[in-house]
Amino acid sequence: MNLVGMDATIFLRFTRMCRNMFVILALLGCAILIPINVRYNLSSTSNWLIRITPLNVGTGDHYWGIIVVAWLFNIIVCGFLWYNYTKVVQLRRQYFQSEEYQQSLHARTLMVCSAPPPGLFDPLLTPTLAI
Repeated sequence: MNLVGMDATIFLRFTRMCRNMFVILALLGCAILIPINVRYNLSSTSNWLIRITPLNVGTGDHYWGIIVVAWLFNIIVCGFLWYNYTKVVQLRRQYFQSEEYQQSLHARTLMVCSAPPPGLFDPLLTPTLAI
C-alpha cells in the first residue's frame, strides 16, 4: 500500500479475490456437475460435449446435486466477499491512521456543497408580509 497507493491495493486485492473464487468455483463445478451430467446423459447421445452439459438430462433426483452445487456456489461467493470486505476495512483503517494520510493536505480539506445563499434563513434580512 505504501508503494502503489490505496486504490491500486484495493484493485489488486479484488482481482486476486476474483481469480481465487472463480478457480474454486470452476474446480468444484467440474468435479460435481460433470459426473452428474455424464451419468444421466450416457444413453441419450454419443457426443461428449453434449454429455457433459445438462442439455438432455431430463427430470429426476439428480437435480438435487445441481441445487446443492448452486447453494455451495452462493456460500463460497458470500464467504469470499465477506473475507475480503473485512480485509479492505482493515486496510482503510490502517491507511487513515497512517502518518502520511494524517499529514496530507487533502485529508484536512473540506468541500461544502449545496450551501444556501446568504440571507436566506436570516430573519433580519428576509422580508415579511404585512397583514
